[in-house]
Parts: sequence; C-alpha cells; structure tokens
Amino acid sequence: MARRNATPEDPEPTAGRRDSDAPASSDETPKERALNARVDYDTAERAMNAFHSAPHGLPRWRDYVEKALEEYTERLEREHNNGEPFPQRPTDTFTRGRKVGISPRRAG
Repeated sequence: MARRNATPEDPEPTAGRRDSDAPASSDETPKERALNARVDYDTAERAMNAFHSAPHGLPRWRDYVEKALEEYTERLEREHNNGEPFPQRPTDTFTRGRKVGISPRRAG
C-alpha cells in the first residue's frame, strides 16, 4: 500500500522495519544491545519481588537487570580472569535468528 503524498525523494519504508532495526554502520558501535533470555519462573519472581521491595535506587526494571548482569560479569572476571575482561569471543559462537535447514517433520 502506497503512502499518501509520497515523493520520489521520500522512499517507501520497508514493511515491518523501524529505524532501530537497521544495522549500525561498520564504523560505529551500538550503545545498547537487545538480549532475549528465558528465566526460570521462580527466579524471575524472586528478582521482581526484590526489585519492588529492596532499596536499590534503580528507577526501572531494565536498570535492575542491567546492573545484575554487570555485577555478575565483573564477579566472573575477578574470580576467573584476574579482574580483566575476558578475550573477545569468536563471532560465530552464538547463532542468531531463526534456525535454517530441514525440519524433522518435513524430512523424508
């Protein structure tokens, strides 16, 4: 569906894509990175209860999760790497996106 009043200088946006979905150019490092993780229900409940009840001075749940991830990473660096950041991992360590290949249901 075409946008009303679109001009040749104003290209049609890609369906379902937002500016935040666009990859960063190769010369700049993104300031934030979205992470997706599943957490055990009881652990998530305990963490949300702690966020709500304990005086920690963090205004948002997101800040709480970021702080916890940062503190745990620093602890691992102290305990296992003399307090230094771990070496950069190979870029192909974690697979991204949807798995591609033959579905077991479609094979055969």
